[in-house]
Amino acid sequence: MTEREKETKLRERVKANYDAYIRQLQSKPAPDLIEMASEIAAAKLVYNTMADMDLSGYADFLLQFENPLELLQDQWINENLIDHREAVDHVLWGIWNKGIDYFAEEYALIGAEQEPSTLEQGVTMC
Repeated sequence: MTEREKETKLRERVKANYDAYIRQLQSKPAPDLIEMASEIAAAKLVYNTMADMDLSGYADFLLQFENPLELLQDQWINENLIDHREAVDHVLWGIWNKGIDYFAEEYALIGAEQEPSTLEQGVTMC
């Protein structure tokens, strides 16, 4: 089998794996799907990214697995298991640093009353 044929076979197997995965997801209730969001995102990212990659150097290895998509998906997740606390802390600091006025127009504040219209404001004396 040529490298091109192996790559084609790998793409076909990964597509079949992805199609089976999607069918499996369709039978799950919404709360389960929400819990699986990172897994689903990893499968989609790996599948879509592989679509336009040169896989010939990896075809021999990956064709040894019944479900190469699952292998790649799991390894992607493992490679990206990082502690996001520092990044979230940076976002929190950025929000705090900009202050309430920066966000008040776009995000509702608790207990904030709507600004009265011009008619409701009445006349003020200088």
